[in-house]
This record gives sequence, structure tokens and C-alpha cells, in this order.
Amino acid sequence: MKSKYLHIVSFDIPYPANYGGIIDVYYKLKNLSASGVKIILHCYKYNGKEKQKHLEELCEQVFYYPRLKTNGILNLISKPYIVGSRKNKSLLKNLQLINAPILFEGLHTCFYLNHSSLSNRFKMVRMHNIEWEYYQHLALNEQNILKRFYYKIESILLKRFEQTLKNSNCIFAISENDFNYLDSKFDKVKRLNVIHENELLTCKIGQGAYNLYHGNLSVSENVKAAEYLIDIYKSSNFEKPLIIAGKNPSNLLIRKVNSLKNIELKTNLNFDEMNNLIENAQINILPTFQETGVKLKLINALYKGRFCLVNPQMLSGTNLKNTCEVATNQEEFIKKISVFSYLKFDEKDISKRKKILSKYFNNKQNIEAILNLL
Repeated sequence: MKSKYLHIVSFDIPYPANYGGIIDVYYKLKNLSASGVKIILHCYKYNGKEKQKHLEELCEQVFYYPRLKTNGILNLISKPYIVGSRKNKSLLKNLQLINAPILFEGLHTCFYLNHSSLSNRFKMVRMHNIEWEYYQHLALNEQNILKRFYYKIESILLKRFEQTLKNSNCIFAISENDFNYLDSKFDKVKRLNVIHENELLTCKIGQGAYNLYHGNLSVSENVKAAEYLIDIYKSSNFEKPLIIAGKNPSNLLIRKVNSLKNIELKTNLNFDEMNNLIENAQINILPTFQETGVKLKLINALYKGRFCLVNPQMLSGTNLKNTCEVATNQEEFIKKISVFSYLKFDEKDISKRKKILSKYFNNKQNIEAILNLL
């Protein structure tokens, strides 16, 4: 294709791509660059992340901005914190340097979506979640009173700020549920499935020696899922142990796991170590209690792992029901763990999975949706 310029405004530095939404950002960026798009990347530097030389190899230019520490009281009567803390006049100035389309990654980055100086631009917004719903769920799962209060306020502000999406030319929804919600409120909404790291299925035939749950263990949603599985394993005598793997678990979760013989905790693993765990597990067990977006841990488990056991919430809006075993309560989880722990994963299982994944989660096909707009 003829080279085209594109601004991408990312809510975080998209490399290393080591958690949910930022994985979608990075592999979208990588695939667009490989297709000949000249990318001007704008991203926010926080949480100790450093500038990444690798991004300069993929992009024409890379700009970094600090996140603001907004006043808490002012925040309550103005913008959501995730949006207001990304206000930066240098970003607005740099967006004006090259007259090119803009892709805003997440509602987080949309502070300037309705700015008059960008009114003649083609503006796209990638929605990673319905953000106000996501924060509403966080509030429901949070034990800390102050955090719960923050999540509730943020949810209210995000619902109000969501109206700024009417200033975009195209909104990309990540799941079927998100599409239905956004399409009922805004024009020019398109379904764009998650862009991910996997090009080919690498599932191993045969059996694994353990079952696995993985996720960021500093996120309350994932902690709740891990504790749910701990309760299941505590009340059962499964021969295959459970490994819980993820970043930054709390001391309370560490103590709960250490008190049990048939569960092991592995923390802060690198990319290769985590992939190795996923590939060699017998069952990737992935319950969730939050029906928002698309869970990349599920996509990775399907491309890399053997059997995948989930609850209905994990599959919500994904078209992936026929790739997984589904359990709706603890009794069903116990029954299916007992059965699938001893089955052999074979070529027939891989073929069935490949057919579905290539239809809905084909990176090349999904990137074409953006290229066609450019």
C-alpha cells in the first residue's frame, strides 16, 4: 500500500506489551507499521516505565508525556482521573505538526477529541472496555473503602465523559456486547476484535502435569477469580496441582496459597516463562466475574494451551463458546476439572479451535479494517 501517516495516542508506553489493553495497542502498532503505515506515536510515561528504543524502530516519531497528578477535589467536578491526568498541551501541539488521521487508544486518551484545532481530522477511537461499566465492576469487587469510593466516582464521571465519542469519525468496539452498547448511542461504530501476539496455534498434543490460572494478581477482579479457584481446590482432592501465576500478589493471597499443598504460586514471570506455563498446562482454568471487553488471557490460552475451562462471563461477546469447556458454578468446575485432567488433547481439538480463531481473531484481517479507513 502507499505509505500513510497515522497518529496513535496510547494511554501507556506500549512496550513491553505485558498486560491486557496494552497488548492490543502494541500489536496493532506493529502490524500497521509492517503494512507500511508511518506512525507518530504519543504515549504516557508513568509507573516507572522507561523510554523504549524498540518503538523508534516501528514508528516515524515517538513522543512521551508525563501523567498529571490532578487535584482530587477538582477531579470530582470535572474530568475522570484517567482522562484528566493525560491532559497535555504538548500532545495537542504535536498532533498539529502533521495533518494525519488520529487513533485514540481508549477513552483515557480522548481529552482533546473535541478540540477545535482537530475538527478537520479523521479521528478514530479504540474502546477497550465500556469504561464506566469497568469501573463500576471494580467498585463492586474492591474491599478498600477509599478505593471503592474512587472507583464509584470515576464510573459516574466516565459515563458523563463518554458523550465526547460523538466527536469521532469511527469507534472501534472490542467485543459484541460493547458493539451493541456503543452502536445504540453513537454513529459509525465498527467491531474490531483484539489484535494479539499470536499468528499460529502452538498448542501441544497430549497431557500436562498441572492446571493453571494466570492474571495480574494486583487487580481485584483477578484476585477474586484466584480465590474462587482456591476454594474449589480446598474442597476437592484433585491429583493434578493448580498453579496460580501473575504479577504482584498481596500478602493475604500468598498466605492463602501457602496453606495448601495442591496449589503453587508463581509470581512476576517474564514473557517466555508465562508462555511456557500456558503451553504445558493440562487445563487453563479462567473464571472471571467481570463481563467487560475481551480477556487477552483467554486468547493466549486458546492459541497456546490445551483444554480451556471458563465460566460464561469469560466468553461474553467473544464468539468463542465452541472453543472452551464452560462451568457455571463450583460444582460444575469440580466435575469438569476431574474429567478433563485425564483426557488427551489431540489434533482434532486443535483443528476445531483453529477454524474458529482464524475466523474471528485473525490479525491480518482485523488490521485491514483500519487500513481501509486510512
